Amino acid sequence: MKKIAKKHLISILCLSLFVVISSTCALLVFFNKSKANNADTTKAFEPIERDTKISVDGNGNLQITRNRVKDTCTLEDDSWTILIYMVGCDVQFKGHVSSDLNDILGCNVNANNIDKFNVVLQTGGNDGWYNNYGFLGKNNIQRNVLTSDHKWKTVEDLGEGNMGDAHTLANFIQWGLKTYPAEHTMLIMDNHGGNAFGGACYDPYYKDDCISIDEFEYALASSKEYMTDTFDLINMAVCSAGSLEYANALAPYTDYYMASADYQYCCGFDWEYSLNKLINQPDIDIEEFAKYWVDCNVEKVKSYNQNMGNTSNAVYDLTKLDDTLVELNSIFKQLYELASKDVKSAKTVHKAINKDVYTYRSKIQRDVRSMINVIKNQFNIDNTKANDALNKLVIYYQKGYYISKGSTILSIAYPYNNSAWGKGSLNIMRNLTFSPYYMNLLELNSHLLTNKTLDKYVKYDWAQSKFFYEDTFNFLNYKNY
Repeated sequence: MKKIAKKHLISILCLSLFVVISSTCALLVFFNKSKANNADTTKAFEPIERDTKISVDGNGNLQITRNRVKDTCTLEDDSWTILIYMVGCDVQFKGHVSSDLNDILGCNVNANNIDKFNVVLQTGGNDGWYNNYGFLGKNNIQRNVLTSDHKWKTVEDLGEGNMGDAHTLANFIQWGLKTYPAEHTMLIMDNHGGNAFGGACYDPYYKDDCISIDEFEYALASSKEYMTDTFDLINMAVCSAGSLEYANALAPYTDYYMASADYQYCCGFDWEYSLNKLINQPDIDIEEFAKYWVDCNVEKVKSYNQNMGNTSNAVYDLTKLDDTLVELNSIFKQLYELASKDVKSAKTVHKAINKDVYTYRSKIQRDVRSMINVIKNQFNIDNTKANDALNKLVIYYQKGYYISKGSTILSIAYPYNNSAWGKGSLNIMRNLTFSPYYMNLLELNSHLLTNKTLDKYVKYDWAQSKFFYEDTFNFLNYKNY
């Protein structure tokens, strides 16, 4: 995780003292994030090209170019390779990870189908892994495969290492795809997750370092030469990853995406029934499978006599993402033009979004549909095309009764007070957000919240800036980023 300015760290720590967080997962997001920013990162990020290019034309219309992974796969045997990146952290101590491991071991693999069904597991970030079949490993990074006799077989022990490092993830993806080639592939990230700044997969042995969104993008970009097609599905089995920021980063590398805009399930995911679905129907339509998996997860929650509460799970068709981003950019352009007229307009816009838009439990994450509906109702900015595009992007979801009925289980990062934002946060957002006008709006609000006025506010032309959504990953090496 990149290092953020000291001032921003202090703001986050102060915020965590005043906000009452009702869930262990949310507490970890704020607590771990501050520690993650102090992690030692010694390996530089290569300045490779990003596979998404974003700009605007002379009329401010968004232009997106995706260098998506080309289909060069020669296999047509309905084989599967499922890569699982699992960090123990405190979720192992609560038994959640052990539950997942046991579920996987219960699926219907046998000597006749195991050659075409590869479940490949990388574990780390914990001092012991336990399951019904005995001790799995130590506080080392280990690579394990599911065997036909329902056991985990350790095929590599890499020794101690940081699971919160993007290079560790990239190495696993590259090794897994090269060692276990298959017609169909899936990537699953299993641990804690945070908001746009929180990242995922916290390693407690490396100062809770974690993989941020742009580092996740880097890991996939650097693994592209090992991919013979996009992943059929990427599943973020963590909290708060159902966001536009994540979706935009992953779009070149997968067709479908599963995540939660709020909390994930405390009892863990269903694995046994879901994997059996793939074993029995290896050529299943991936959209159908992803929807089935969401429903299986809900049934598991019920079987544990737990309520859904603030939990959710959604399926996104990322091939439809760009239409949504184009329409949202148009809305944000109009909203920024309105907000930047004067201080009264700026305060009115911020108040409307801050008070009336549905907010997920991570506070910073606002529901996208709720936001554009508030903008339509209060500022008469048409959202018809954006809503239509959202309906095609978010194709299925299940959500708890605490989550607003009008929400779409897709979030976007937005500040709620000055403690939540600062120059460090804006520095992160310029390479995460898709719209330069949304970036202008965030910068305007940051100035307003800090100074209570727009005096001395100077508009920066993010639409023409080479520092907005940079072309390479060199920005990951910037000091205090």
